[in-house]
Amino acid sequence: MSDSNRQELLREIAMLSKDLPDIEFPSSPISPGNTIGQNTAPLNAPPSMDRPSEPGERLPDPDTNVMEPYGFRYIDCAPPDEDTIKEIARNFDESEKITKGPTAHIEGIAECTVALESGVGESIQQIAQRELRQNMVLRQGPVILGHNPTPTELEPRLAHPRGKDGVSFIRLVRGSVDTADSLKLYVTSHHQLAKEFGESPPPPVQPKVSTTRLFILRGALRCNITPPEGCIFLWVGYSTVPMGDSIRRSDVFPFMVDYRRVPLPEPGSRDGRRKYINYKRTENR
Repeated sequence: MSDSNRQELLREIAMLSKDLPDIEFPSSPISPGNTIGQNTAPLNAPPSMDRPSEPGERLPDPDTNVMEPYGFRYIDCAPPDEDTIKEIARNFDESEKITKGPTAHIEGIAECTVALESGVGESIQQIAQRELRQNMVLRQGPVILGHNPTPTELEPRLAHPRGKDGVSFIRLVRGSVDTADSLKLYVTSHHQLAKEFGESPPPPVQPKVSTTRLFILRGALRCNITPPEGCIFLWVGYSTVPMGDSIRRSDVFPFMVDYRRVPLPEPGSRDGRRKYINYKRTENR
């Protein structure tokens, strides 16, 4: 049954039942109020989408595509250990950051993986393997993201540079988000070509963001990520193929492809001039 026919049927039922008290009907399966994790499941949802995942809950079998049709899901889980958060925050606060695009960011540390997986019940690599349906996956990151006081490139971008061949994990680890503007997800956009999205983008949803929630995004999903002041997010990505030329795409987040600082040799040191020129040539390609 199509969405229009379903809605027409619901209206007819409502007319016939108008004298009955407290009757409520579910909204359209594609409406922002009925996205993954909300109390009301889509009418055509598989059983695994009827509610959010609980801490440590086993994810459904690989033949159940739990991120469809919207292109994302989340797992509600225990917050990261306080000492782990402090070490991540210290590293971020004391490091020289790359301020580019909508974020200020640095390359992550080992504690980032611990924080991302806190309370999930399995490794994020296992989840990535299942979502990408591949045993061999390549990892990008982790990256620590923070507030950029002068953000640029604020238009929606891919959730992973490799698009359909990638998957991303995002989690808030410090601070509280008073507004959901920090994360906007354009549901179903992973089924659109870039031109289609530009001409007819679906309305974004703004899910609740907290330190007890791990987001899993289809790589081809379009989204906005803008950390508020005082907040720290973590990102890690997985793909079935190397990044390759995707790092040069104009519709990817800078923090996903440019998060390592390469120390330059002193120009006057032995071989320094040659190394410096070669580095700059590579950097400016």
